Amino acid sequence: MASKRKRVVLSLADKLKIIEQLDKGVTGKKLSEIYGVGQATISDIKNSPILCEKAKILAEKLGYSSFKASNGWLRNFKFRHGVRELDLAGEKLSADSAAAENFIEKFKTASESYDPEFVYNADETGLVWKALPKTT
Repeated sequence: MASKRKRVVLSLADKLKIIEQLDKGVTGKKLSEIYGVGQATISDIKNSPILCEKAKILAEKLGYSSFKASNGWLRNFKFRHGVRELDLAGEKLSADSAAAENFIEKFKTASESYDPEFVYNADETGLVWKALPKTT
């Protein structure tokens, strides 16, 4: 079993350094290794102020002039609405060359009666009925 990572509390100065380094092009993965935190922590440091600012703009448009979008508000909003980042596992498909060649002939025959704008090209990509993104 993997050992748990020790809880690291970043100071405001550390968070500012992280933001500066992100602006310079340092990757979140590299910063998470340097500071001993998860990549999600780095992502939160980067995205939280942006999300709070967007929430303030939306509140003003809706007529809520006294709304304050704090980090606590954002955390509770995410919890209340089930907003989180997940890695979704999907099926891995491999290309079958022989089946593809047979399919080309069958497809030509079948598609002759359709206009070109009604033909879908998926190349080697599997058309998954779930069509879920990798992360949410």
